[in-house]
Amino acid sequence: MASAKDLRKRISSVKNTQQITKAMKMVSAAKLRRAQENVVALRPYAKEIAGVIGTISKAAGTDFSHPLLTPKTEAEVQNVLVIVVTSDRGLCGGFNATVIKTAQRYVKANAQKYKKLDLAFVGKKGYEFFKNKKEGKYYQNFLVGLNLKKSTGLAEELIKSYLDGEYDEIKFIYNEFKSAISQKITVETLLPVRAPEESVSGSNAEMGLTIYEP
Repeated sequence: MASAKDLRKRISSVKNTQQITKAMKMVSAAKLRRAQENVVALRPYAKEIAGVIGTISKAAGTDFSHPLLTPKTEAEVQNVLVIVVTSDRGLCGGFNATVIKTAQRYVKANAQKYKKLDLAFVGKKGYEFFKNKKEGKYYQNFLVGLNLKKSTGLAEELIKSYLDGEYDEIKFIYNEFKSAISQKITVETLLPVRAPEESVSGSNAEMGLTIYEP
């Protein structure tokens, strides 16, 4: 049986651990709050950009064409690239599992439909799951210190692959952030650009202009 001294040491150790975990929780909460604020703050900008693209493509009509804005028929789409976006770490509930399952279902449903269906991976968890099942390019450490330069580099690489005819369609499968405990699984076509219907129905579409301020 433990002595009184041993019990006091154990109690003290547990209290110290509680203080450490409380501090870690506070730091994590602050990081989550900053990340959430950044996501929410960027949404109006992203929505407005989609609106500008929609307005341009609608207003141009048949007088203007661009390979990134020209939709392809179902028969023309033979080579498809799907980028699977997961996290680098686990212990985040169904965050990665839902993306991986959606990617699995997409590959199974469309493997025979296309001449070529490739996967690429942003995030370690998706790559580790598929690496022995279906090979694909892995953008290692892409999410570490993510910045505009990294994002622009990836975008330019994908645009080049599309314009060179390597792929007829490029899609992303990812979790769209709703709240800290809720995400919406999304399968989105990046190229060719498809402006959402709602982006061309607002006042800017009617006026034909967008005002930018600092």
